[in-house]
Amino acid sequence: MAIFPDDADGVQELIRCADAAMYAAKSAGRNISMLYSEKEAAQSQDFNGLGVCPT
Repeated sequence: MAIFPDDADGVQELIRCADAAMYAAKSAGRNISMLYSEKEAAQSQDFNGLGVCPT
């Protein structure tokens, strides 16, 4: 999950952050929800190619 305006200033950025959190949750297993974290995005391979969303 990504939260406006904490994680992004615009719609496209917010969707990118939410998408990154979704892929991280998928790789962590079933029945998991995750909030977007710039720190985890920078460390995780799941976020490669998606860019780091501004905070």
